[in-house]
Amino acid sequence: MRLLLPLLMIVAVGCASGARDGVTDLDSLRVLRDMDGTHTFSVRDTPDADIGGYIVEFFNAPEGSTDERKWPAGTVLVQNTELRTIGFITRGGRVYRFDDQGASEQLEVSGRHAQIAALLGMTTPLKIRSALHGVEVPSSTKN
Repeated sequence: MRLLLPLLMIVAVGCASGARDGVTDLDSLRVLRDMDGTHTFSVRDTPDADIGGYIVEFFNAPEGSTDERKWPAGTVLVQNTELRTIGFITRGGRVYRFDDQGASEQLEVSGRHAQIAALLGMTTPLKIRSALHGVEVPSSTKN
């Protein structure tokens, strides 16, 4: 039963969300990771634009679980449209971009939207929506 519920949620999210919300079958597979203390968001320049990338925000691991994640709570991974991690933002607000060899370089950018936009090569303001539900993130959590 423990495995069945997450699998049912993947199917339900994939069917109910649809392409309008930016959820594809590949994105639906990310539901399991979202249940383990992360949440995935799609990023667009405008509400009607194609998705320009994704962010994966790390929260505290669920109580009672062993946290073996590579990234600590408060970290935001920035991924391109192929779901490749191209950079990250630390809990303290420092921004790093990965080069082609996987080494990271620090960028001097402030403001969460500007940081994400710099990593994705987009312009601000951004439209950030839950990749699971298509809900736009309230402005109080954007910066």
